[in-house]
Amino acid sequence: MKMTAKFHLPGLRYNYPLNMMLLSLKEKYPHYFQDNIEIASFFGEFPTSLWNGGRFSNGDQCDRRFVEEVVKSINTRGIPVRYTYTNPLLTEEDLADAFHTASREAESAFGNGDVFLEKYLTHVRHVEMQILADQQGNILCLGERDCSLQLNKQKVLEETPSPVMTEDIRRKMMDAAVLAAKAANYTNAGTVEFLLAPDGQFYFIEMNTRLQVEHPITEEISGVDIVKWQIRIACQVPLNMKQEDIRLQGHAIECRINARSTGRVEFLHIPGGGRVHFDTALMQDTVVVPFYDSMLGKLIVHANTREEAIRRMEASLCEMVIVGVETNIEEQLQLIRSKIFQKGNYDTLILDKILKKG
Repeated sequence: MKMTAKFHLPGLRYNYPLNMMLLSLKEKYPHYFQDNIEIASFFGEFPTSLWNGGRFSNGDQCDRRFVEEVVKSINTRGIPVRYTYTNPLLTEEDLADAFHTASREAESAFGNGDVFLEKYLTHVRHVEMQILADQQGNILCLGERDCSLQLNKQKVLEETPSPVMTEDIRRKMMDAAVLAAKAANYTNAGTVEFLLAPDGQFYFIEMNTRLQVEHPITEEISGVDIVKWQIRIACQVPLNMKQEDIRLQGHAIECRINARSTGRVEFLHIPGGGRVHFDTALMQDTVVVPFYDSMLGKLIVHANTREEAIRRMEASLCEMVIVGVETNIEEQLQLIRSKIFQKGNYDTLILDKILKKG
């Protein structure tokens, strides 16, 4: 059953996903991603009939036979494993103790001792698919955004299309995103996120059931106003286009301009020109305080090719002036000018190394 909540104010109605919808996402992903699409998520790394989708409760037996069966599956698939977000890779000898340790940690911290056994991935890209799903069951996918350039797991620069995306991977990833939304009877704008490995395999991370900060670059290349359609969907207006109508044109890049200090904006100059805009609430004399997110605005450019978009972004960053508050503009310039970025050969671990090179 489709679960949608209606929020009423005079002259306003807005629909948003209920917790039941989010719970159904959690429960249905294992089935759909294991059986219908050849991608791996931590829910589906092992056959669900044996491993319950890779999930084990603290009541499961972790005896020698259990360990041997898990290790056999791991070795068959060539899967390195770790059992919590921060703990190191496991050896066969460590597995039983690691299982119980992780379960106790989870029980203590969250009141739930369930443990997920997941594939450990490194040197991957963070790629997300933008979807729109109306209340009549129509779902569109507006292509991908590459969000791999991150510091402290916070996105710094996003671009679309991904410089390493192939048509075959894009089609499979788009199909996966649409199936995920269908599985949950999802309604709204949303983003289905994946890790893309160097060998072309991709792995489900999560679904963000909201509008993303970086949505404007998708609007630039698709010509679809995501914000407008989110409101129309809430008013039960059906999507008036089909998937084959979506034409992704050109290349778009977004740089997040973040504050590095507090203070008053003494002078502000925003870059202009064709297909350049700065999404912000910043004005001259604005006081930047430490109580909120550090992002001051989003600098967005669109061009016919990636090379043109890079040049346009570099020129726009050079033109932008914010006096009175320290920002990351110089870091963004350093990133845009780096050979690694210009070649498109980056992953989620590379940004810190680029900035340290100076």
